[in-house]
Amino acid sequence: MHRTLKETAPNSLAAWCAAAVLVLLATLAAAVPAAGADVGVRLGYYGGADADDPVPVLGVYGRLDIPGPLNLEIAADYRDETLRDGDLEATVVPVRVSAVLNLLPGVSPYLLAGVGADYVSVSFLHELSGHGDESTLVYELHAGGGLEFSLGPVSIVGDLRYCSVGEFANDAVQSALGHAYDPSGWYASVSAGFSF
Repeated sequence: MHRTLKETAPNSLAAWCAAAVLVLLATLAAAVPAAGADVGVRLGYYGGADADDPVPVLGVYGRLDIPGPLNLEIAADYRDETLRDGDLEATVVPVRVSAVLNLLPGVSPYLLAGVGADYVSVSFLHELSGHGDESTLVYELHAGGGLEFSLGPVSIVGDLRYCSVGEFANDAVQSALGHAYDPSGWYASVSAGFSF
């Protein structure tokens, strides 16, 4: 049976995104001579523009370490936000590709910028529960910086980035919120990765 994006459970989508990140990273690492790769998990907090409160984020990432200061990061995250005092819940699964400019070797401050696509599903709760779930795919730009500590094969990464995400602007969401849902926001995270 064929399932549309709207019918796909967000947890299944997050698992597929995580697997795709790892496969793509392994493929790129094998294709680029003298490149290494890091894969890891990321925990963070995301403060969305329309969210009631900042929310925890769980994700996976991979970095392709190309010789020189410029590297490539591919990541997939998962978060749930409540909107309008809990009357709506938004599940967001962003997949991001970033260019990472390391400024120093070893303990390295870095800058990053990139693009992404966010799967967004909005559920209507309480008195709004008569509406069905609404979902879409929106695009994003993001930029930020951070600090990476390399301890042999283990790396610890902390960063802060701003994600400018396209609005979710269908009639049901706009009617419930009084405006389009804006998933843009600040994202602070700590990651642990392993080199191979």
